[in-house]
Amino acid sequence: MVSDEQIKDINRLIDPSLLLQKIDFHYDKIQEDEYGILGYCPLHGDHIIKTLAIDKKKKTFRCRYTLCPGFHGGSMIDFWAVYKDISREKAAHELVQLFQLPVALPSRKKQLKKVIIQAEKALENNELHIAREHIKKALEYDPENARAHKIKAMIDYEENATTKFYSQLAKIKEISEDKKESTQILDLLSQISEGKEPSIKTTHKKLEILESIGNQEHVLSELFSLASLYHSNNFLDKALVLYNTIIKYDPTNLEAKDAIAQLLPEAENQQAAVDLFLKLYESHMNSNNIEAALQDLQEVLSLQPTNGMAYEELSNLYVSLGNSKKACQIRLDYAQILYEQNNIADALTYAADSLKLDPDNEEVYLFLAKLYLENNLSSAKANHYYLMAGKIFMKKNNYSRALKYLEKLSPDAKENTSSLKALIKAYIHLKKEDYAVFYSLKLVDRSVAENKLEKADVILRNIVSIFPDNNILKEKYFEFKKMYRSDS
Repeated sequence: MVSDEQIKDINRLIDPSLLLQKIDFHYDKIQEDEYGILGYCPLHGDHIIKTLAIDKKKKTFRCRYTLCPGFHGGSMIDFWAVYKDISREKAAHELVQLFQLPVALPSRKKQLKKVIIQAEKALENNELHIAREHIKKALEYDPENARAHKIKAMIDYEENATTKFYSQLAKIKEISEDKKESTQILDLLSQISEGKEPSIKTTHKKLEILESIGNQEHVLSELFSLASLYHSNNFLDKALVLYNTIIKYDPTNLEAKDAIAQLLPEAENQQAAVDLFLKLYESHMNSNNIEAALQDLQEVLSLQPTNGMAYEELSNLYVSLGNSKKACQIRLDYAQILYEQNNIADALTYAADSLKLDPDNEEVYLFLAKLYLENNLSSAKANHYYLMAGKIFMKKNNYSRALKYLEKLSPDAKENTSSLKALIKAYIHLKKEDYAVFYSLKLVDRSVAENKLEKADVILRNIVSIFPDNNILKEKYFEFKKMYRSDS
């Protein structure tokens, strides 16, 4: 077995950045400095929020998402173990090989093979206690070795440990990576337990056996494991029969219904899958299982990316959860889909409605401006939305992006008082003196034309205080005082 000191040496030698590069899950979007790394977490597949944090000095990680298997963190070896769903010892061996680390590890394969052969011989000689001791050692070397679990199941069967035997079936299904191997193991164990080739009929026989000892809940779980194994090996018809068998015994079993919904698209029955996911959504909402309900709607959209009902329900659900920003984004996404379908009227309605949920979403304003301009609907409204986007970017102190959209305003729109104020503010913050002065003087002239002399005076004094050495401003201010402030 790998010692604690060897584990420490391996972890010390691992380069976290190179490890993330090997995984390549949005690697190009990580944020890295000399102390640590922040990125999207591959352990739960988040594409939206960067929740993975790695300490490069300590060689440790942690995901901030509470439902992530990496929430409690650990070493980089632990990170690889969770990512690959393998034991810590196996992860250590893989990392040494992957990065060619100078750490001499004991030959796990030789030791593992030796004790498994010893266990098989003991089982053949009916020396069950000796066989069990060897298998215990084998599973210490590799807790997820399918061959070892197969022998353990056979020992359980010989000792009439029915519940343990069925648990081993589930375990083998869970850990077997080779689909052909996992199917052979399942077939062999079924022959041992039933004395015949595995079939739906023998599976029902298992159900009868466990029902006779009052363990229907356990067999339903085993049926689901068996169905999942058939599903993963592309035996879709067999999997579908088993999932329906579960529902026959337990009509409220949402897990089996969800599995059928997942299976149907593979069987090229997409609409049936969509309909089933929508029914599951209703069931999960009725049972207040919000997380599952959200997943159901996401599944619908993965099958039918333009399903308006799913977008509507998803948006409403986020509103009920108090996440109006997310609800706004969903409605905007659907508005963009409608626009791509040339449904301009509904696209306008959805985008405008989304602003009620998040009035500070600049992307909505930009989409509306683009929609009005590209379709020659209203240049005035397009200008209005560009102005609003610019103001929101300034509110967020992003003056460069604000100016990008303020400069898209038409020449007439730039004469508007509100537009002039926004342009002046952006140019001042970006230290573009000539433009700031130019638009400030335009605003002064506009105020004078409207006979708002006090306002013009305030504007002039403010801009002069910012750029006191600007000759154009000095002349304009002197001229203004001479003409309108004779009292000065």
